[in-house]
Amino acid sequence: MIYMILGVLAFGLFFLYDINSVLWQDKVLHKSFFAGCMILAVSTVLFTIKFFSSEKIHMIQWICLLLTIISFLLFIYTLFFALPFDKTYREMEGPACVYTGGIYSLCRHPGVLWMFFFYVFLGGFLNSFTVILIGIVYSILNIAYVVLQDCWTFPKTLAGYDEYKNTTPFLIPTKDSIKKCWNTIYSGKGRDDEVRRKVKRKG
Repeated sequence: MIYMILGVLAFGLFFLYDINSVLWQDKVLHKSFFAGCMILAVSTVLFTIKFFSSEKIHMIQWICLLLTIISFLLFIYTLFFALPFDKTYREMEGPACVYTGGIYSLCRHPGVLWMFFFYVFLGGFLNSFTVILIGIVYSILNIAYVVLQDCWTFPKTLAGYDEYKNTTPFLIPTKDSIKKCWNTIYSGKGRDDEVRRKVKRKG
């Protein structure tokens, strides 16, 4: 299926982005992350249009749509607003920072959760098991990607990441991490007040 191929291509570009950030730091390859995002977005729009039905939408589907929107907003916030955009995605040199508060005190890769829920609820809204299946495949690819980040990319580019791994769960939030996340957000301590450790990128 074309959507599966597009997903593999998108995450292949994500892998390339991380490998480049550690080994080569090529400016052209540095754009592969956004290229992957565009492919994933286009694929999602295409199969949403394909599987959308103009027939009567039931209440459960409206609920799924609401949850889809919430999951999408959480996903976008986690990737592009909870972290400094330029430092995270544009700049290739200079000090990097580890953020351990806010949404990133919930687990080390909360974006994986929001992406999974987004596709599951989108499938519910579209009343399509195929969409849910596509979302599961994308989520498996996403888990493989964050495993690379967790085991290789981030330990090489962010000081203190090993300590962060010892204090924050990988994917599944715990009672303590949920409490910590709530406390930092409720107290108004967002991105600017999170723990930051500046380091030089290692080759």
